[in-house]
Amino acid sequence: MSADPGFVRWLRDVRPGGGAEYLVGAAVLVWGLLLALSNLPVAGITPDERAYLDNGWAYVHGDFSGNGEHPYTAKVLMGLGQLIGGHNVVADRTAAGLASVATGVVIWWWLRRDAGRATGLIGGALWLLLPRPIGVVGLRIDRFGLLEPFMMLFAVIAMAATRWWIRTGRRRAAVWAGVAIGLSVTSKVTTVVLVPVLLIAALAARPSRRTAGQAGLFAAAAAAVVVVTYLPAPGFLGQAVAMLRYQSAHSSRGHMVVVAGTVTPRPPWWANLYWMWEGLGVAATIALAIGLVLLAVQRGRPTAVTALVAANLAALAVFLLAVSSVALQHYYYALVPEITVLAALGIGRPLDIWLTRRTRPRPADSPQAGAVLRCAALAAVLATGVAAVGLSVQTATQHPGGVKLAAEILAVEHVPPGPIVVAGFRPLEYQPYLPTAAGTFPTDRDTPAVAVIVQRGDPSTPPSAAVLRRLRRTAPYYRKLTADHTIDIYLPTATP
Repeated sequence: MSADPGFVRWLRDVRPGGGAEYLVGAAVLVWGLLLALSNLPVAGITPDERAYLDNGWAYVHGDFSGNGEHPYTAKVLMGLGQLIGGHNVVADRTAAGLASVATGVVIWWWLRRDAGRATGLIGGALWLLLPRPIGVVGLRIDRFGLLEPFMMLFAVIAMAATRWWIRTGRRRAAVWAGVAIGLSVTSKVTTVVLVPVLLIAALAARPSRRTAGQAGLFAAAAAAVVVVTYLPAPGFLGQAVAMLRYQSAHSSRGHMVVVAGTVTPRPPWWANLYWMWEGLGVAATIALAIGLVLLAVQRGRPTAVTALVAANLAALAVFLLAVSSVALQHYYYALVPEITVLAALGIGRPLDIWLTRRTRPRPADSPQAGAVLRCAALAAVLATGVAAVGLSVQTATQHPGGVKLAAEILAVEHVPPGPIVVAGFRPLEYQPYLPTAAGTFPTDRDTPAVAVIVQRGDPSTPPSAAVLRRLRRTAPYYRKLTADHTIDIYLPTATP
């Protein structure tokens, strides 16, 4: 059965000034903005967010002494967001969300120029609409005030600028690529592994003295960004060295995490892949997998864009999976933009051929093969829509969780002021909401605890055995409430 000719003609109106490209693009952009920016206050503040919130605010007020274990750029941008939106975590999350949306716009613009208009729309849609949460909570990583959204925004800009440099040989393209990768590395150092990849890609594509000179401009621009970023810090060279030493020590000692139910300071090499699968979900994984398979099976040599992005993905994958001994649930975010672009290249080519008729299929490509490719591409588009609708529902219906929810329940229950005991939480998790809470019962029997909050859902922070023993011994004196399936709240009904 053939598609409706009128609908196909409307779809094929994807040219500058035509209706379909801009109408679809505007709809995707608005949807992406809603997914990035709506309902931001609901989630509780994470420990990393707390550190970046306070230090970003300090940086824009001239104090660069804190949180030297990471570079400054991303935190300065979040601090600038706080100058506009106030000293609160929503301002940081808004800045991160806007960085994510900007990443989608860059992907659209880049692929539109280098691979086709349908491919550009597909790339932007895959990035703006698919989930990529921490764990399975349904909240995207770039809805939190973390460093990764800024790091990868500038990394994507650096890749796009490097492609511009390779295509045109212009000096300013090399400079922009250097500035962008400098901003990425000074947001978080993970992407330093991309510097040699971008340089080698340009030198291999345009081997000449001129390109070598431009490579020097690239390196000088990146170095200048690093120096300018660290200049405001007291003893900026010492700060940079201390940051590298911290990262090395952090890698040596590991970080306690939970991987597939196992608590370990040394996660297996596949931990980031596991968290990516867990976070993306079935529909998004299907969409991206179809795109990667289509990219692999289509005839012809890999395009320059494919080679460039694949090399960047390989460098980051080797670092995150084989070199670094530290893996946290949100680190896989660094791999997603490259996978998104590659999947878009696979999905977009059959659609560009079909919708625009610009590119003739190769003689060896049978009509049946073309039809199969188009059907697979449309299946990926459908899977993207399913994933986007599911994410939209999760975002709109998200409710507070963790210690933030427990604090709200205490307010609803009109718990009087007094000692609060917590178990199974890290101090940075509960201090923003329960600043007077402690991990032990009061020693003074005349001031008993007014509430006991126990979290049982995180194997990496098991509840204190002493607190649990005390609760078992005094159970008749407490009324128990359960919140979010993993948090028990004990409110006293009498004095033990």
